[in-house]
Parts: sequence; structure tokens; C-alpha cells
Amino acid sequence: MKVRMRRVGRGLAAVCVVGAAMAVAACGSSSSNSSSGGSSGGSASTGGSSSSPVKLMIIASVNSPIQSFPEVQAAADVAAKNVNAAGGIRGHKVEILFCNSASDPNKAQDCARTAVQDKVDAVIGQIDIFTNLNVPILQAAGIPDIGLSSNGNPIDFTNPDVYPLQAGTFGGYLAEAAGLKELGKTRIAVATADVPSAIVNAKGIEAASKIVGVKFEGYVTIPDTGVTDYSPYAEKLAKLNPQGIVNILSPAPDLGILKAAQSIGLNVQWLNQAQAFGEQEAAQANGLGNGMLITSPFPSVRSTQYPLIQAFDSQMEAAGISPQNTSATTYPHWMLGINSWLTVWGIDKLAQTFTGDITPASLKTALGTATNLQLPGGFVWSPATPGPKGYDRVSNWTQYFLTIKNGQLVTTNLKPYSSAPVAAAL
Repeated sequence: MKVRMRRVGRGLAAVCVVGAAMAVAACGSSSSNSSSGGSSGGSASTGGSSSSPVKLMIIASVNSPIQSFPEVQAAADVAAKNVNAAGGIRGHKVEILFCNSASDPNKAQDCARTAVQDKVDAVIGQIDIFTNLNVPILQAAGIPDIGLSSNGNPIDFTNPDVYPLQAGTFGGYLAEAAGLKELGKTRIAVATADVPSAIVNAKGIEAASKIVGVKFEGYVTIPDTGVTDYSPYAEKLAKLNPQGIVNILSPAPDLGILKAAQSIGLNVQWLNQAQAFGEQEAAQANGLGNGMLITSPFPSVRSTQYPLIQAFDSQMEAAGISPQNTSATTYPHWMLGINSWLTVWGIDKLAQTFTGDITPASLKTALGTATNLQLPGGFVWSPATPGPKGYDRVSNWTQYFLTIKNGQLVTTNLKPYSSAPVAAAL
């Protein structure tokens, strides 16, 4: 039986306690035009008129207590500007729309309905914990969901209208045990939120550990709210005698367990995932995150030895945004920005593989046949190449190992790892 992991980014456990009443911005008012220009009206089909835009909608959570990823829109806007400056997608201007799903199940569905109403050609770069609710709405309307960055919902990998560029947090967690082993440590445990989805993640790490030859020592569940003293949980983790601990926690417990572990002298290799722990979290941890091993589908934006990062940073900086200046930015999780930026370029390359109107239907047809699309920085996207059995929608499973060094997120010297064989074996 396959183990499906579900990760909810920076606030995993809170998913089970929040709902429609969350007081954050409503989707209906959040759909907006980006600086790439264009109007919000029009048709999804580019037809024969070069004045009709290719309309792409981002669905992401911003300013929610659970997740906030403004970099998704910021990076997509920059990519659209560059595509438009080069003549657009086959002569058609790219128009970026945005809908804030606010980590709310009702708003996530409202965003999908807005995409249908606005007749977008595709949803891009989606990062949402409720894809199981909004993807079916998009599918019913025939709208492809391209570049979705998965939190681990099975629909993200199995729905025929979803086309991720990379394996999201799911692929990251499957790589944790392999990274620990590369550091010469072979005993791993998990600190997990006390909710079913988090425990499924822990069991997924357990399965991956066995496959790569790391001993899984167990997991300790930690309530997401109401805890003032994390020492008892740190002591339970210490009794497992691990050499490495993966945190699958929302921000407050994540910080709490790091502090408690220090107070009782628990010295282990901490592990996390880049969507959950970055420089913003490191600053809040006051140095406790230094040395943490963090998996990511892309290198750090500080690692300019990689052509992909050179290309991304160059375009962002030309637009007046410095990804490396994270101390002064409101964009703390750039791996998601890289994903949406690549997605816009991917659609540009995809449209060059066929003739005729650019529509949701023609994009889906092309996605079913396209391979080896060369995107900026040497990133290769092959949407028609199936991934491991059971995860056919994803062909790119590469994970980079990052770490926090002096408060900065940097890429380690560990060799990038493909978690595809582990996914296939689950």
C-alpha cells in the first residue's frame, strides 16, 4: 500500500482547527492584474487576435496564520514582464491574475470558481493545502493546473489535469533520511503535530528511512496549540536516542521544541523542509536553526554558482527585487517563487510546440506530448514523461540539501538527491 504524505507548509497542524470563518482576505476581492498588464476581461482563447492575452491565474495563500507565500505572485509577475518584453507568448501578452486562498477551504474553492469565471487559460504555481477541493472544480472546467507545488495531497500527483514541475514538500520529506545518512548518521526520529495528516507524514518518513537504510526510532506527537512548556516533548524525543530529528510542526511548536531541546541538552541533527523553515524562521529561532539540514526542490537563492539561481536572481534584481536581501524582504520562501517563475517560462516554451489557438484544451494536449522543454538556467521540464509508478504526474524529483548558516539559507556540498526511487518503492 502506498504511503501518501501530506504537508501543510509553515502551519501543518493548524489545518485541522481552521475553517471558513478565518478572518483573512476573501478570494473574490483578491483577483487582480499584475504589473505585466492587460485587463481582467476577455476570453480564455487567444483566437486569431494578437491583442487577446494568455491569462494565467495564481492561487496561493498570503497573510494567513498558516501559510503566506507572496513570492509566488512576485516571481510570476517578473517572468511575465520578461516574456512580454520579448514579444509575449507567440505574440500574445501574458496576463497574471492572483487569488488569495488564505488557507481556507471555502476560499480555495472560490479561487477555482473565479478562475473559471475569468476564463483563464491555466492556473499556475498553485500552493494550497486544499487542492483536494479546488482541483476538481478546475478539472470540470477543463483548466490545467500547471506548476502546482504540492503539500502532499494525493490529487496533486494523480489528477490528470495537474502538471507539477517538481515534487513539492512530498519529495522533500522522502529525502530527509537520505540526507541524514550522507552526514554519517543512521538513527532518525520525527517531532510531529498531533493530527492525522502530520502522522501520515511521519509514517512516510519511516517508510523512506527503511528503504535508504536509516533506523527509524519513532515519533513524538506535539499539540499545535495550548502548550507552554515543550520540555516534556523534548525529553520524549531524547529517550528515542536519535541522531537526527525531522520537525513536522507549525511555527510555534517548531520554535518551542528547538528551545526545549537546547534547555535539556538534546544535541541532534535537526531536519526540515524549505517551505517550512527558512531565514525568517531562523531569525525567530535566534541561532537555534543553524546547521539544520533542509530539503528543497531548488538551490538557495544565495547559491549563485547554479545557472538556475543566476538567471532567477538576475531577472528579479532587474525588477527591483533582491531575493538575497531576505532581511529586508516580505518574501521569505523563494523556492516557491522560483517554481512560479519557471512555470510562466514553461508555458511560453510549451506554446511553441504547437500551432493554433492557445487555449486550456490546446495547452493540455501539448502537456501530454511535450518533453525536454529548456527553461531558464538549464532547468529541463518534461511534462509528458511519467514519474515513478503511482506518481505519474511528476518527472522531476531532485532535492537539494540546504542549511542555515549564520542565519542565512545556503546550499550544502551534499550531492542533490532524487527521491523518485523511494516514491516508487513506497
